[in-house]
Amino acid sequence: MRGAAGLGPPDIRVWDPLLRITHWSFALLIPAMWWTAENSKWAWHRRIGLVLLGILVFRVLWGILGPETARFASFVKGPRAVVAYLRGELSGAAQMIGHSPVGGLSTVVLLGAMLTQVSMGLFAGDPFDGMTGPLNALVGV
Repeated sequence: MRGAAGLGPPDIRVWDPLLRITHWSFALLIPAMWWTAENSKWAWHRRIGLVLLGILVFRVLWGILGPETARFASFVKGPRAVVAYLRGELSGAAQMIGHSPVGGLSTVVLLGAMLTQVSMGLFAGDPFDGMTGPLNALVGV
């Protein structure tokens, strides 16, 4: 399949449909989590948080078992590649498909931040509003 006008290089699908759904889910669920917390909609906050946790677990598993372009090994590079990319020294950088080395690093950081936040919510407890995470009983008072 050629580009839009039939000229140029062929179109390449970088992300599979499940990965696209995952990306859009993050874009929708994160603001929903913020809104529900700001407006004390704790039952919805908890439900959405559990959905977000499920999608995060799926993304991590898909990053290990999914198609090549979804696998972390295909786009997460080491520190040398990141520094070389930032210096403009990485050969073939213009030919990359998918994330650059910095994009791969930011993907790992964002997934890690979301997993950390959701994990803390599982154990959280607030005596003032009565909302507690499903694993709150496992931590001390």
